[in-house]
Amino acid sequence: MGASPPGKPPPRPSGEALPLLLFQTFEESLVCKLKSLNPTSSGNGGGEGPAASFPYLSRAVGVLSSAHRLLESLFSDPFLSGSDEAAVAAYLGDSLRLLDLCNSLSEEIQRLRRGRLLLLFAVQLLSSPTPTKVRKAREVLNQWEGSSSGRLVLRLTRREAPVTPLGRAVYAVEAVSALVAGFWVSSLGGGAAHLAAVAEVPREFPWAKAFNELRAAALSCSVGGWPAEGVDAAVRRLSQIITEPAREEEQLRSSVKELARATEGLTEGLDSLGGAAESLFRGVLRVRNTALQGYRLLPKKCSIK
Repeated sequence: MGASPPGKPPPRPSGEALPLLLFQTFEESLVCKLKSLNPTSSGNGGGEGPAASFPYLSRAVGVLSSAHRLLESLFSDPFLSGSDEAAVAAYLGDSLRLLDLCNSLSEEIQRLRRGRLLLLFAVQLLSSPTPTKVRKAREVLNQWEGSSSGRLVLRLTRREAPVTPLGRAVYAVEAVSALVAGFWVSSLGGGAAHLAAVAEVPREFPWAKAFNELRAAALSCSVGGWPAEGVDAAVRRLSQIITEPAREEEQLRSSVKELARATEGLTEGLDSLGGAAESLFRGVLRVRNTALQGYRLLPKKCSIK
């Protein structure tokens, strides 16, 4: 077969074997990624529940980034993206809402980082306590307790399942986006109702079983679990100790060290989640550009059935 003229896409392979193989590979890869997040699956550590920790949230956001990259491999084929305007439009609309949610997540992470500075200040004050420093530390700890929970809101929506192969792939990524976003929104102060509102996927999809099992695990393990609970517990114990008139100095030192360790863990968790959110944001922008380029390269054609 001769080379295509410069600037024009290569001729399409005969038959539907290649497109069908691409979609099958996409679905199989998606199943593996969903299973990797399910804490009830063998080899996933058992005790770590959905939305229960910053490492889990970071890993979930990373899996979501991978799902969008899988979709990018389909969009990069102009024969697929250029022939399904509805699928491209659906992704552009839903991914825009996901980008907004990524921005909200980044803002929430920054808010928690500011709260972390309060905790570090309290630790510094109580490392050499005086009545004045103890009083100031109590005020600082009260500020954390009054503002540790955020106000994230889940705004992603799910459409009816489309019939075209590319539309079904976009639908799959939309579903995974809603589920993972439900993890972080419910965990970072949005409330458990956001995760509970994520609907099951119809059984007709090859990845539906893995998706629905992960959703069920999320609902049964730790819906709305606050990933910084260890920090909150350390703050509560320290606050109780410094309010006691006859507190023991050794008990105070031990509690201050506990808060310092918890704050260090919070720092690492926020850095990891912040990096994952930034990577997701950049990745979604790249997939959007790929989808647009693929669609513009070919004139509109009949959808692949």
